[in-house]
Amino acid sequence: MNFRAYVQHLSLFATAAAGAIAAPALAQTAPVTTSPVQGPTVLLPPTVSQPVIQETPAPTPPPPPPHWPRRDALVLLSVIQGLGAEGLDPKDYEPATLAAAIASGEGPALNEVATRLFAWVVEDMRDGRTPMTARVQWFAVDPDRDVNPTALVLARALEQGNVAGEIAALAPTHPDYTALKQELASGTGGTGSDRALIRANMDRWRWLARDMGKQYLLTNVPEYMLRLTVNNKVIT
Repeated sequence: MNFRAYVQHLSLFATAAAGAIAAPALAQTAPVTTSPVQGPTVLLPPTVSQPVIQETPAPTPPPPPPHWPRRDALVLLSVIQGLGAEGLDPKDYEPATLAAAIASGEGPALNEVATRLFAWVVEDMRDGRTPMTARVQWFAVDPDRDVNPTALVLARALEQGNVAGEIAALAPTHPDYTALKQELASGTGGTGSDRALIRANMDRWRWLARDMGKQYLLTNVPEYMLRLTVNNKVIT
């Protein structure tokens, strides 16, 4: 092989080698497809799913008040008008509103008014009229609300036709409450402030358990006295 032929051979070899080396690089480059309308195709990241927001179900509406026969509503009105004997003020229980509802006849209006006022009377006779925030340093547990819940008292009163009896049964059984009630009725309480004090002490008895049981201790803080009572009799 002469020198010119040798050079040409080397040139062809170098060209072939360059093509062999460049080919893999061209193979790694993906062609970009072009749409005549949308342009180049672009790969987007995967869509992030949005959290599912669950709506809070609407609260269940309360059941309608029970049916009040006219005769039972009249008994309730009479009980309200006589609450002064229990140291409560009848005006607090809207007797005029109840009387107007009775006059309009049986139906939803009377059911709503009678149920609402019956609940007020029950809760004040059972638990006391004085707000809890005003019972300063009164350390006592009253289980009467759990023993006689308002809804149960209402159901019994209407089922048995015994509105007056169910309300009267909530009064304290302690002899001191009975004595205060008698003193209030007799009018021997003296001045208005004295009668107010009697009513306040009657309400304090409603803060306690209706039935104190056969044996219990009572502390009189202002008097600095602790008394043991057995069978309604003070022992010491």
